[in-house]
Amino acid sequence: MGNIDASFFSALIAASECSTEVIVGHRRVTKAGQLCKASMMEQGLTFTQKQARKYMKKGLYFTKNRETPQLGQGPYLSDDRDSYKTDKSDWYCMIFANKEAIYSASKAWIPPDNIDGDTLWREARRIDEYIKSLDLAPKYTMRFGILDGGHGDDDFQLAIPKALLREKGFAWRVVCVKTKEEMWNLAVNWERWPGIKGHKFYDCGTWFAKIKWPPDVPTFHS
Repeated sequence: MGNIDASFFSALIAASECSTEVIVGHRRVTKAGQLCKASMMEQGLTFTQKQARKYMKKGLYFTKNRETPQLGQGPYLSDDRDSYKTDKSDWYCMIFANKEAIYSASKAWIPPDNIDGDTLWREARRIDEYIKSLDLAPKYTMRFGILDGGHGDDDFQLAIPKALLREKGFAWRVVCVKTKEEMWNLAVNWERWPGIKGHKFYDCGTWFAKIKWPPDVPTFHS
Protein backbone atom coordinates (compact mmCIF):
# COMPACT_ATOMS: atom_id res chain seq x y z
CA MET A 1 0.00 0.00 0.00
CA GLY A 2 1.86 3.08 -1.07
CA ASN A 3 1.74 6.40 0.70
CA ILE A 4 -1.64 8.11 0.66
CA ASP A 5 -1.43 11.71 -0.45
CA ALA A 6 -2.33 14.06 2.42
CA SER A 7 -4.73 16.11 0.31
CA PHE A 8 -6.52 12.92 -0.75
CA PHE A 9 -6.77 11.79 2.86
CA SER A 10 -8.20 15.16 3.90
CA ALA A 11 -10.76 14.95 1.13
CA LEU A 12 -11.65 11.42 2.23
CA ILE A 13 -12.34 12.60 5.78
CA ALA A 14 -14.28 15.63 4.57
CA ALA A 15 -16.45 13.35 2.47
CA SER A 16 -17.06 11.16 5.49
CA GLU A 17 -18.18 14.13 7.57
CA CYS A 18 -20.82 14.92 4.95
CA SER A 19 -22.06 11.34 4.82
CA THR A 20 -23.64 8.92 7.25
CA GLU A 21 -20.25 8.10 8.82
CA VAL A 22 -18.57 9.46 11.90
CA ILE A 23 -14.91 9.36 12.90
CA VAL A 24 -14.75 7.02 15.88
CA GLY A 25 -11.09 7.36 16.80
CA HIS A 26 -7.43 6.70 16.07
CA ARG A 27 -5.39 3.52 16.29
CA ARG A 28 -1.75 2.54 15.82
CA VAL A 29 -0.67 -0.60 13.96
CA THR A 30 2.22 -2.07 15.90
CA LYS A 31 5.12 -4.14 14.61
CA ALA A 32 7.05 -7.10 16.04
CA GLY A 33 4.09 -9.09 17.35
CA GLN A 34 4.48 -7.83 20.92
CA LEU A 35 1.95 -6.15 23.16
CA CYS A 36 2.80 -2.47 23.41
CA LYS A 37 1.25 -1.08 26.58
CA ALA A 38 1.10 2.44 25.18
CA SER A 39 -0.73 1.45 22.02
CA MET A 40 -3.11 -1.09 23.63
CA MET A 41 -2.87 -3.38 20.60
CA GLU A 42 -3.64 -7.11 20.56
CA GLN A 43 -1.01 -9.64 21.53
CA GLY A 44 0.45 -11.51 18.61
CA LEU A 45 -0.26 -8.76 16.08
CA THR A 46 2.42 -8.91 13.39
CA PHE A 47 3.02 -5.63 11.60
CA THR A 48 3.24 -5.71 7.83
CA GLN A 49 1.85 -3.65 4.99
CA LYS A 50 -0.47 -6.61 4.50
CA GLN A 51 -1.85 -6.01 8.00
CA ALA A 52 -2.67 -2.39 7.18
CA ARG A 53 -4.36 -3.51 3.98
CA LYS A 54 -6.39 -6.03 5.97
CA TYR A 55 -7.65 -3.31 8.28
CA MET A 56 -8.65 -1.23 5.29
CA LYS A 57 -10.36 -4.16 3.59
CA LYS A 58 -12.00 -5.86 6.57
CA GLY A 59 -12.60 -2.91 8.87
CA LEU A 60 -12.03 -2.92 12.61
CA TYR A 61 -11.61 -6.38 14.13
CA PHE A 62 -10.20 -8.13 17.18
CA THR A 63 -8.32 -11.41 17.32
CA LYS A 64 -6.99 -12.21 20.78
CA ASN A 65 -7.90 -11.36 24.35
CA ARG A 66 -5.31 -9.51 26.38
CA GLU A 67 -4.50 -9.91 30.04
CA THR A 68 -6.23 -7.39 32.34
CA PRO A 69 -7.01 -4.62 29.83
CA GLN A 70 -7.99 -1.30 31.40
CA LEU A 71 -11.60 -1.10 30.20
CA GLY A 72 -12.28 -4.65 29.03
CA GLN A 73 -11.57 -6.78 25.98
CA GLY A 74 -11.74 -5.36 22.47
CA PRO A 75 -9.79 -2.99 20.22
CA TYR A 76 -8.74 0.29 21.82
CA LEU A 77 -8.90 3.69 20.13
CA SER A 78 -7.54 7.07 21.15
CA ASP A 79 -9.34 10.35 20.69
CA ASP A 80 -6.51 11.95 18.74
CA ARG A 81 -3.59 11.00 16.57
CA ASP A 82 -0.78 11.44 19.09
CA SER A 83 -2.20 10.02 22.34
CA TYR A 84 -0.53 6.63 21.97
CA LYS A 85 3.26 6.92 22.13
CA THR A 86 4.75 4.08 20.11
CA ASP A 87 7.63 3.37 17.74
CA LYS A 88 8.15 5.82 14.91
CA SER A 89 7.70 2.95 12.48
CA ASP A 90 4.13 2.27 13.64
CA TRP A 91 1.43 3.14 11.14
CA TYR A 92 -1.47 5.51 11.81
CA CYS A 93 -5.08 4.44 11.34
CA MET A 94 -8.36 6.32 11.56
CA ILE A 95 -11.56 4.40 12.24
CA PHE A 96 -14.97 5.29 10.81
CA ALA A 97 -18.42 3.81 11.43
CA ASN A 98 -22.07 4.46 10.75
CA LYS A 99 -23.04 7.62 12.63
CA GLU A 100 -26.53 6.49 13.58
CA ALA A 101 -25.26 3.15 14.92
CA ILE A 102 -22.54 4.84 16.98
CA TYR A 103 -24.80 7.51 18.42
CA SER A 104 -27.53 5.04 19.36
CA ALA A 105 -25.14 2.47 20.87
CA SER A 106 -24.82 1.99 24.62
CA LYS A 107 -21.90 4.04 25.94
CA ALA A 108 -20.38 4.55 29.38
CA TRP A 109 -17.49 6.32 31.06
CA ILE A 110 -15.55 3.93 33.28
CA PRO A 111 -13.98 5.75 36.27
CA PRO A 112 -10.89 4.37 38.00
CA ASP A 113 -12.94 3.36 41.06
CA ASN A 114 -16.57 2.66 41.88
CA ILE A 115 -18.67 4.44 44.48
CA ASP A 116 -17.37 2.13 47.22
CA GLY A 117 -13.76 2.91 46.40
CA ASP A 118 -13.11 -0.44 44.73
CA THR A 119 -10.83 -0.39 41.70
CA LEU A 120 -12.62 -0.77 38.37
CA TRP A 121 -9.83 -0.52 35.83
CA ARG A 122 -8.51 -3.95 34.83
CA GLU A 123 -11.21 -5.63 36.94
CA ALA A 124 -13.57 -7.13 34.36
CA ARG A 125 -16.22 -8.30 36.81
CA ARG A 126 -16.43 -4.95 38.58
CA ILE A 127 -16.54 -3.08 35.28
CA ASP A 128 -19.47 -5.23 34.19
CA GLU A 129 -21.23 -4.61 37.50
CA TYR A 130 -20.70 -0.87 37.15
CA ILE A 131 -22.09 -0.88 33.62
CA LYS A 132 -25.12 -2.87 34.79
CA SER A 133 -25.68 -0.27 37.52
CA LEU A 134 -26.16 2.22 34.67
CA ASP A 135 -28.90 -0.02 33.21
CA LEU A 136 -26.69 -0.99 30.27
CA ALA A 137 -25.62 -4.38 28.92
CA PRO A 138 -21.83 -4.83 29.30
CA LYS A 139 -21.59 -7.02 26.19
CA TYR A 140 -22.80 -4.18 23.95
CA THR A 141 -21.51 -1.10 25.77
CA MET A 142 -18.70 1.06 24.41
CA ARG A 143 -16.35 1.95 27.27
CA PHE A 144 -14.64 5.33 27.58
CA GLY A 145 -11.96 6.17 30.11
CA ILE A 146 -8.99 8.34 30.92
CA LEU A 147 -5.86 6.94 29.30
CA ASP A 148 -3.96 5.25 32.11
CA GLY A 149 -0.36 6.34 31.74
CA GLY A 150 -1.31 9.23 29.48
CA HIS A 151 -0.37 12.89 29.82
CA GLY A 152 -3.21 13.91 32.09
CA ASP A 153 -6.95 13.88 32.52
CA ASP A 154 -7.52 15.11 28.96
CA ASP A 155 -6.17 11.97 27.29
CA PHE A 156 -8.97 9.47 26.69
CA GLN A 157 -9.36 6.07 25.10
CA LEU A 158 -12.24 3.91 23.98
CA ALA A 159 -12.64 0.14 24.18
CA ILE A 160 -15.11 -1.29 21.69
CA PRO A 161 -16.70 -4.58 22.81
CA LYS A 162 -16.22 -7.48 20.45
CA ALA A 163 -19.97 -7.96 20.02
CA LEU A 164 -20.27 -4.59 18.28
CA LEU A 165 -17.57 -5.50 15.76
CA ARG A 166 -19.87 -8.21 14.43
CA GLU A 167 -22.84 -5.88 14.04
CA LYS A 168 -23.18 -5.06 10.33
CA GLY A 169 -25.03 -1.85 11.06
CA PHE A 170 -21.83 -0.20 12.25
CA ALA A 171 -20.10 -0.68 8.88
CA TRP A 172 -16.64 -0.29 10.41
CA ARG A 173 -14.08 1.23 8.06
CA VAL A 174 -10.37 1.84 8.62
CA VAL A 175 -7.92 4.03 6.71
CA CYS A 176 -4.21 3.55 7.50
CA VAL A 177 -1.19 5.59 6.47
CA LYS A 178 2.49 4.99 7.03
CA THR A 179 3.62 8.33 8.47
CA LYS A 180 2.35 10.87 10.97
CA GLU A 181 2.49 13.60 8.37
CA GLU A 182 -0.03 11.77 6.19
CA MET A 183 -2.58 11.48 8.99
CA TRP A 184 -4.83 14.46 9.51
CA ASN A 185 -4.53 15.43 13.19
CA LEU A 186 -8.23 15.61 13.94
CA ALA A 187 -9.29 14.95 17.53
CA VAL A 188 -12.61 13.26 18.23
CA ASN A 189 -14.67 14.97 20.94
CA TRP A 190 -16.31 11.96 22.54
CA GLU A 191 -17.72 14.15 25.30
CA ARG A 192 -20.13 15.61 22.77
CA TRP A 193 -21.49 12.24 21.70
CA PRO A 194 -25.07 11.64 22.83
CA GLY A 195 -26.08 9.08 25.42
CA ILE A 196 -22.84 8.47 27.33
CA LYS A 197 -23.65 7.43 30.89
CA GLY A 198 -21.41 7.24 33.94
CA HIS A 199 -18.58 9.45 35.11
CA LYS A 200 -14.94 9.89 34.20
CA PHE A 201 -14.06 10.26 37.86
CA TYR A 202 -15.43 9.08 41.17
CA ASP A 203 -18.86 10.64 41.55
CA CYS A 204 -18.64 12.53 44.83
CA GLY A 205 -22.21 13.77 44.50
CA THR A 206 -23.51 10.23 44.45
CA TRP A 207 -21.27 9.35 47.39
CA PHE A 208 -22.71 12.17 49.49
CA ALA A 209 -26.20 11.08 48.51
CA LYS A 210 -25.54 7.79 50.30
CA ILE A 211 -24.80 9.57 53.57
CA LYS A 212 -27.76 10.00 55.86
CA TRP A 213 -28.07 13.65 56.81
CA PRO A 214 -28.58 14.79 59.40
CA PRO A 215 -26.91 11.81 61.04
CA ASP A 216 -28.56 9.85 63.80
CA VAL A 217 -27.71 11.46 67.11
CA PRO A 218 -28.12 9.44 70.28
CA THR A 219 -30.79 10.75 72.61
CA PHE A 220 -29.85 11.15 76.23
CA HIS A 221 -32.53 11.01 78.89
CA SER A 222 -32.12 12.51 82.29
